[in-house]
Amino acid sequence: MSELLWLLCEYFRNANEGMSWLEIVVEYVIPIIGTIMLVGSAVVGVAKYWYEKNKNFYERILVEVYAPLYQYIIKQEFFRKDVSDLPLEKYPIISLTHTKTKETISFTTGETKREEEKSQIIDSKELFKVTKSLNFGLVPEDLLILLCEYEMLYKLKRSSQAPESIAILMALRKNVIEGYHKYYQKLGVSGKSKLITYDENTGEILFAEQ
Repeated sequence: MSELLWLLCEYFRNANEGMSWLEIVVEYVIPIIGTIMLVGSAVVGVAKYWYEKNKNFYERILVEVYAPLYQYIIKQEFFRKDVSDLPLEKYPIISLTHTKTKETISFTTGETKREEEKSQIIDSKELFKVTKSLNFGLVPEDLLILLCEYEMLYKLKRSSQAPESIAILMALRKNVIEGYHKYYQKLGVSGKSKLITYDENTGEILFAEQ
């Protein structure tokens, strides 16, 4: 860059000294063009380096943070749509247990014994398994805080239908959905999914009819 400035100064200083156009071209124009091309190549190289570095970061944060959480939410919403129909504003995260009663009759006493077998159809605790798989070095602070708050709600055995719990779960859900879309777009991928629609006002995920 300093060489370019020096050449320009020399050109303007000698422009009125009777030099021919050929001399000006040879002495100044060609070196100036060469220097500009060199500087331009350096700028392009630096820009490309930072683009690739940022792209790699965005891809990692998408794959190692938001995609697993987003996948969990999509499963929850598909279950809500097809099975439970539980309102989002009351049940941001769904946990449903199926209880099966088994009866056995004793041939000696004639008494009937009932045993209950419980199985989780969809479990809110699965979110903790997903959380453990995340790369916490890439988790944004606001998302990390929400995940910690959700974990403490569970450990303190707070009802998921309590106003405080619903507020945290809705905020967590919103953060994950919008964060996934944000970093997906930062990768330069255009276009929205035709399979689902996200309502930013209500927080609902609507599935397209298939």
